[in-house]
This record gives sequence, structure tokens and C-alpha cells, in this order.
Amino acid sequence: MKKVSVFIVMLVLIVVSFSSCKKEIVYSHHIFWFNKATSDSLKAKGVETLRSSAIDYKPNIHDKWYSFADADDWYASEPAFDPYGMICLSIELKKNETKSFSYEIIAMGEMPSQEEILSHMSMLKGAFEMKYASTTYTQLIWE
Repeated sequence: MKKVSVFIVMLVLIVVSFSSCKKEIVYSHHIFWFNKATSDSLKAKGVETLRSSAIDYKPNIHDKWYSFADADDWYASEPAFDPYGMICLSIELKKNETKSFSYEIIAMGEMPSQEEILSHMSMLKGAFEMKYASTTYTQLIWE
């Protein structure tokens, strides 16, 4: 009887220890960035902020979508991941999984005309692919 009790206690301890292990979340990131030439062009047209829109994914509880960037937030090359001051999507993918998404970036500010806004919108639409545990990039260009 004593051996059975010890066995049950050991079994309960093993089950509790395994159930209390936390799963580490591995994020994949996609970063939208632009250089100084694009920043200058945006500001010359009255754009103050870029905002992401119409991304075709269904978020889960761990996803993070940073959807705004100021026209002054430019980079000389692909930046390291930093969710502040950039448009970025961070999601949890399964090992060896890839997912494709489409995006649209909207220019916000005082622009001269609706036609000018619409003529540049097609330049800020597209698609990208994310891969497990990696960072991918899209350079936004507004000329």
C-alpha cells in the first residue's frame, strides 16, 4: 500500500510539473520601412503619417500589429526589429510554416488633391510572405 501511495504522489508531481511548463512563443516579423528619399517625398506632398490597412489575416491572441509610422521615421537600410516608429506585423507561426498576406498603406496628412493620393496608393499596395522564426522586409517607395 505504501508503494502505491508513493507511486501516485510521484505521478501527480510529474503531471503537475509538465503541465506548468510554459510554451515559449517564437515570433516571425515583417517590417515595412522606407529610406530618406521616400521620407522627403512623403513630406513634400504633405504626408505626416503612414497607416497600414486591409491586411488579410485573422489575428490570434499572440499577434502584434504595429500599424503607424511617421513620415520622419526613415531608415538607411533594413532596420532591426523595433515595434515603435515602424509598421510591423509579428505573428506566431508553426515550425517550417510560411504564410502570405496582402497589405495596403494609407498616407495621412494634408495632401494637395484626392487624385494625387490615389495615384500613389497603388505604389503602397502589395503582398509579402512570412516564414517561421524569421524577419522579412518590404521597402516602401513613394516617388
